[in-house]
Amino acid sequence: MVTILFGNILSPISSILGLIMNGIYNFFHLFGIQNIALSIFVFTFITKTLMLPLNIKQQKFSRISARMNPEIQKIQAKYKGKTDEASIRKMRAEQQAVYQKYGSSQAAGCLPLLITLPILFALYSVIQNVPAYVTEVRKPYNEAATAIVASEDIIAIESVSDDVLKLIEENKTGAKGELDQASLDKYKTLIADNQADKIINNLAKYNTKDWNDTLAILSYKNEVVSAMTEDKLTELEIDDADKNQLQKSVSIIDETDDDIAKVNKFLVFNIQNTPGMGFPGIFIPLISMALSYVQGKQLNVKNKDTKNDSPAASAMSSMNVVMPIMSGFFALILPIGVGIYWIATSIYTIIQQFFVNKHLDKIGLDALIEKSAAKASNKYSKGVTSGSSLKELATKQTKSIDTTVSEKANTKAISNEDSKKVVPDEKSNNSTNPSSISEIANLLKNRNNEKGDK
Repeated sequence: MVTILFGNILSPISSILGLIMNGIYNFFHLFGIQNIALSIFVFTFITKTLMLPLNIKQQKFSRISARMNPEIQKIQAKYKGKTDEASIRKMRAEQQAVYQKYGSSQAAGCLPLLITLPILFALYSVIQNVPAYVTEVRKPYNEAATAIVASEDIIAIESVSDDVLKLIEENKTGAKGELDQASLDKYKTLIADNQADKIINNLAKYNTKDWNDTLAILSYKNEVVSAMTEDKLTELEIDDADKNQLQKSVSIIDETDDDIAKVNKFLVFNIQNTPGMGFPGIFIPLISMALSYVQGKQLNVKNKDTKNDSPAASAMSSMNVVMPIMSGFFALILPIGVGIYWIATSIYTIIQQFFVNKHLDKIGLDALIEKSAAKASNKYSKGVTSGSSLKELATKQTKSIDTTVSEKANTKAISNEDSKKVVPDEKSNNSTNPSSISEIANLLKNRNNEKGDK
């Protein structure tokens, strides 16, 4: 099973987004188009469309806040410097009244962001590790990983690393001149666990140089084995079949390198490479910066009523400068595929925001506030009704308990009174209506005594 590189919390989201990415790539594959960059563009557009309701909600809150924030700031200024409990309670009560007036809350703008961020992180994990999610892309990576594992099973690189280093030194001026100790160390890290899935995850991050280095190391390894004496081969238990497998591994890496380069191609770029400062790679971070700047200006154009001296306005102004710079910097040092994703996101967001602005302009800010306040009022009313119902139910239950208790108390009191009344009756009845032989004898004796007295 493929190792998903993001945490367990984001894995379910990454898996769902991975299925979407896999479906997009397979759709283009039906028409003979095998291109990760194209799939990233379409994938970005689809996922951003699915997140459109959250974007609209965020923009509504942003516009309402532009009208509401000055009132909140006036209240804060009114109670500035007052730290006693009574003043704090009054300030919070007045702020809450303003929030209710606009149908908003302090956390209203955070919820869409809290939902969006995990999706964006999961989205990034899919872009960074496409072979883990796209079956057709995984195939050449799987072939390469299998070939590397087979080569290591025959003879580990550690067994011949000194001989390989000698060949590296001898060929410093040749076609493989860029190979060095660092390249060999990276290869050793690649095959450290000697498990196909982990090797695939590492190969997914390989750029053109890394693939060339891997091919060169396997070629040198094959040359070292070919130059061994029969006694040495016997000692290492390497036969002709093993030597053929080593040569086959080199051929497989050479072929899969070409296949992977094709699916990773975008215009004249390999999306696994970093753009660098040269031409034409430098265009990727420059385009990313420009689009990020346009996107920021577009998002804030409708919030110009916000006071320039407000913390929100200051923060937004700073973000308009910082975000394009950050976007350009990361697009410069990260693989081109990441820059393409950011460019695609910016293009779609700019188009999407244009229509969202048109839609919200058509509704009007006053209507937005009215709808928001009415919606909040309905929620509040439902909460009050629900609370009242619970209170009535609790009151009924309490009355029922009280009634039951009082009935039991009355019954007990009546029983006690009856018992008191019955006791003397029983005594009197016992005196006139004897129920035992001794009592009858005593009664006859008393009568005889009365007759004798007469």
